[in-house]
Amino acid sequence: MQVRFLHIKRFFSVPMLISLIAALTATGLFFVRSFENLELLFIDRAYKRAPARLSAVPVVFVEIDQQSLYQIGEWPWQRDVHAQLIADLATYGARSIAFDVFFATEITEDAFKEGFFLAQSCLTAENVYFSLNFTIFDDNYTPADPVQITPVMESFACPVTLPDWLAPYRSEPLHIVEPLYASLKGAGHIAVLEDQDGKIRRVPLWLESGDRYFPQLALRIFMDAYGITDIDFPERNLMRLTGNDGSRYGVPIDNRGQLFINWPGDFYDTFYHCSYFDILNSFEQFAAGETPLISISAPDGQHTVDASDFFKDKICLVGFTTAGLVDQKPVPVANRYPLVGIHATIIDTIASQSFFRFIPWWIHAATAFLTALAAAIIVLRTSLVWSILFTFGISAGLFFFSAYLFYSRTLWLQSSYCIFAVAISFIMSIIYYMVGEKKKKSEIERIFKRYVTADVVEAILRSPESMELGGKRRSASIFFCDIRGFTPLTEQLAPEDVITLLNTCFSMVVKIIFHHHGTVDKFIGDCVMAYWGAPTPLEDHAYCAVKAAIDIQKKLAEFNAERAALNLPRVEMGIGIASGDVIAGNVGLADGAFQRTEYTVIGDYVNLASRLSDIAPGTEIFISEETCRRLNGRIPLDPQNTVRIKGKSTPVPVYKLVKAENISQ
Repeated sequence: MQVRFLHIKRFFSVPMLISLIAALTATGLFFVRSFENLELLFIDRAYKRAPARLSAVPVVFVEIDQQSLYQIGEWPWQRDVHAQLIADLATYGARSIAFDVFFATEITEDAFKEGFFLAQSCLTAENVYFSLNFTIFDDNYTPADPVQITPVMESFACPVTLPDWLAPYRSEPLHIVEPLYASLKGAGHIAVLEDQDGKIRRVPLWLESGDRYFPQLALRIFMDAYGITDIDFPERNLMRLTGNDGSRYGVPIDNRGQLFINWPGDFYDTFYHCSYFDILNSFEQFAAGETPLISISAPDGQHTVDASDFFKDKICLVGFTTAGLVDQKPVPVANRYPLVGIHATIIDTIASQSFFRFIPWWIHAATAFLTALAAAIIVLRTSLVWSILFTFGISAGLFFFSAYLFYSRTLWLQSSYCIFAVAISFIMSIIYYMVGEKKKKSEIERIFKRYVTADVVEAILRSPESMELGGKRRSASIFFCDIRGFTPLTEQLAPEDVITLLNTCFSMVVKIIFHHHGTVDKFIGDCVMAYWGAPTPLEDHAYCAVKAAIDIQKKLAEFNAERAALNLPRVEMGIGIASGDVIAGNVGLADGAFQRTEYTVIGDYVNLASRLSDIAPGTEIFISEETCRRLNGRIPLDPQNTVRIKGKSTPVPVYKLVKAENISQ
């Protein structure tokens, strides 16, 4: 169980660390403006691709259009024209009449009569709303001479208590014509704030001025039209409107009181529209006892309707749509959008409770972590091709899942942050993999360069998957070479001469082993252990091992001839070779801060080769029966009697090579 736990821990530890770093980095991008702008562009694209929907809210745009300017005259019009429009709509039964037009010019003595008619129409209708203009301040700015809030202006503020987390923009109202505004049902601000890219996506529902809070025009209209009697803030970033019938409307807002607008579609694709002049003209028919027919522009086309029936209980928004007068701004659904349309969109959003909602940051962080973890595991456990395909796949999946949430639930998963986390995880995993591969190759080179020739090391590095350091069964020939009578020999030599002799003998043996593609395993006192067939497979390993043994004995004979000329004692070596299946792999301590491992071979044939070396007389080469079989008669052999080997229950056949000097190359 503990081993399994350690395996799982090793499997997840590095990917979890990488994914944690990636997720934290991506989460930190929530506070980076450039990435917020990128996410807003994704939102804009989603809105443009979304099908337009007809608003269920009874809103009609009364447009000051080109036809109205042609029939009535150039702007500005006399105020008795607006008085007539208000009277006509009130007669038709309109629920609310709101002007996205700012009446700032004082009523002169000459124009008193027309101003009186407008004010009288507003008082009579009892449902007229005008716009308020405000100058918005920076948070650290305080005007030296603040504008005094007049009683008329104060009547448009809402007696609402805001929570500590809500800090509306500070502002100052522009001048209004008080006798005219005093006749209104209400008024609201029409301030809009652009994002860095110039687009309008959110609107402040409240502005603060002199410790008073002024609602946005659409919010003011909605509260009166839907009988809102109470405003509270039950939780952070949520405003709740309660109607006189007990109905409740939750409105998500940010810490500045801004509503992120949920656009139902382009200006002409979602609401009803009619011409300002057509209403005046239809009322002349109505006054003459005729049916007041009017042309209405709807998302599904033009319709001619009975004005006295159509405008009943409608919220009428009066504003500019003609070029030159209209204040148009870019919004997610259009590059030029009449700002009067924002009021209808706000009313529609609140009434239908179809808000655009961002998924909480902690869900983004969790999603970023899990997707980054998956990417890290795939990169570190599979090939580069699969890693790239998976990374692109999960990024595309995040994008399409975000689109699904948007179109089905109006929820927005900020996929750019999650995709960025996946990208960071992918890059970090690739770097870790490359560093790990370099370290692994360095470790392989460190392990094997002592045992094998440089070309074998290069072959292993070119194809490290061809071997398994953890252990693999291989067909090999095991070689033991032991110096005979080494102890008596050392008694005749000084200690430094003993080391010199060993180094000379071992150097001679190792060079020959390498020449015949063998691997030196270890030096055991005066003995050398080597093998053929690992770490890289070798088809004719038995023949290579025997040829190396023959060359060693020949080289030893030459070495002894040189020593005899110097009156130095002979050096004799007994060699044993056994062939068969062994287990090859790293053995030792491979966990913890201290690591000590060596590549070696273990198995019954290792023991057999060691025993054959022990019984082989000096200058002789003893091989096992399997080694003999693999030679296929290519080298002369003298069969020996079976001998008992320690650790074997039955006698083992042994073969001896003929004298090395009698074997031709």
